[in-house]
Amino acid sequence: GDQVVDTATVVAAADALREDDAVAGVIIRIDSPGGSAWASDEMAHALKALVTKKPVVVSMGSVAASGGYYVAAAADQIFVDKASLVGSIGVIMGKLVFAGALEKLDVNWERISFGESAGMFSAATDFSPKELTRLNELIDAAYTDFTTKAAKGRGREVADLERSARGRVWTGADALKAGLVDELGGFGRAI
Repeated sequence: GDQVVDTATVVAAADALREDDAVAGVIIRIDSPGGSAWASDEMAHALKALVTKKPVVVSMGSVAASGGYYVAAAADQIFVDKASLVGSIGVIMGKLVFAGALEKLDVNWERISFGESAGMFSAATDFSPKELTRLNELIDAAYTDFTTKAAKGRGREVADLERSARGRVWTGADALKAGLVDELGGFGRAI
């Protein structure tokens, strides 16, 4: 029953709006707890391209966190309700391991991989110490990318934004004080 945003649809819509001379500006309503870092990055990239040609305003719904905030950070202006949940500038990665369940079900799971870390996200085994090190490197790189882009989008220094990051979630009123959003107000105010 959950609604999911298709990245290709959002990118295509942003591209079309950017080229449409009848469109003077764009308001985007974001109500999302986040999702894939890669999908968020693609949508944010399309939004940045749109911002170069038209004013873009984001109206945050009840939740605009993680990937939702990632996308919003590129806008010219962000409006948020006092009680909205905003931020969650952070990255989390992991995997579920089903080895025990597979064994109990008498399922034989064979893994064929090429390269030392090719199978690190396999659900059949835990992370090895070397794979955990690699996972932490991936998390650190994604976090640095996220905070850098969010800081640039909001016109702030990374060190300044860092005080509001590390996965913290803010109410809309506190997000305004923290400099994560521009104004309090709902969709009507954004319009």
